[in-house]
Amino acid sequence: MVTLGLGGTQVGAEGLRALADSPHLARLRVLWLPGHALDARAVDVLLGDNRFARLTDLHLPGLKQAHQERVRAHFGERAAV
Repeated sequence: MVTLGLGGTQVGAEGLRALADSPHLARLRVLWLPGHALDARAVDVLLGDNRFARLTDLHLPGLKQAHQERVRAHFGERAAV
């Protein structure tokens, strides 16, 4: 799978860890997570896992301001927050 959209599913840190560990998502390049209130632990998973480092597009509309800066600093133009 190359693109995964999980709008409003409240993935959270544990869900992101499960996505990162999934063998079915080895080719994941685009991740849409609209409507998520990701906390600091979830953002830590996004920023710390190699699977997510390979994303070409990361869409996190509605992400809290405090986390937006961390995500933009890590993903640069690949992140839409």
